[in-house]
Amino acid sequence: MLMTLEQINNFLTDFNIKKLISFIQLPKTTSGNDSYAIKTGDNERYVLRTLVRQTPLGAENEYKIQLALRAANITCPIYIFSNYGNIVASRNGFNVVVSQHIEGSPQSEDTIELAGDMASTLASIHDSLANVTIAANQQQWFNMTNVLHQLEHYHGPDKIFLERETFRYSIILNKDLPKALTHGDFHTNNVFSDMDKVTAVFDFESAEYTIRILDIARLYLTYIKMTNLEPEAVLEVIIRNYSQASTLSLTAHEIAELNNAFIYVALVSSVSIYNHGNTYSSEKYLVIAKSLIAESQ
Repeated sequence: MLMTLEQINNFLTDFNIKKLISFIQLPKTTSGNDSYAIKTGDNERYVLRTLVRQTPLGAENEYKIQLALRAANITCPIYIFSNYGNIVASRNGFNVVVSQHIEGSPQSEDTIELAGDMASTLASIHDSLANVTIAANQQQWFNMTNVLHQLEHYHGPDKIFLERETFRYSIILNKDLPKALTHGDFHTNNVFSDMDKVTAVFDFESAEYTIRILDIARLYLTYIKMTNLEPEAVLEVIIRNYSQASTLSLTAHEIAELNNAFIYVALVSSVSIYNHGNTYSSEKYLVIAKSLIAESQ
């Protein structure tokens, strides 16, 4: 449900923000959150976000991540505190967070060079969050408890196939592979970039402590789904740049398991994205999963 001007004004008062001039709705996040770009008479700009599927606890998790990223000089939004001493303000069934606006935009074209810098940025994110712990939540895509819930509510094509293969490839979660606090949804729609360099990172609603190659898989698969770049070249630059930027280079064991990670992430993404209403992207991930499974047999 979209917010009215009066509702937005009331929330801005909670955050001691006055003189609203205009607001526009921004694209929804993975968690379905409604976001608004706010401009005030003092020429200040903010982003106000209403939490839909994301909980206040999830927002608090995200705030801890934001602080750690800023400490590592990684640009990201920072939620500001309300007049009541918390980052989430509540009114009439709405839960809201507010951050200052960050200048920037997504790059117009996804390039090999940008894929490499995103991999470097991902390694820096993993390293910077090494001492951050967050609570489990329902937005963690690759957590098997949430995967089972998504499969139960899935009514799209090839359900039996998706159930069978997701269980089969979920074994990767139990393998002895390096873990990290992952972004969970790291791709070009969740960053600002310019001249093939990432300038800001957003949307950690799906962050989860799990094997780190799931983040690499999500990045790689979105490139394969969205661009016509050569998959082998994309994968090569992602592996090289991640390893060069990370305090722990990708291990031989991780590299050997990458294809299984790709399949697991493609299967889970197909189900979750379908349940969130995006049947087009869901079908693309399903096609990718089937192709990778056929190639591996």
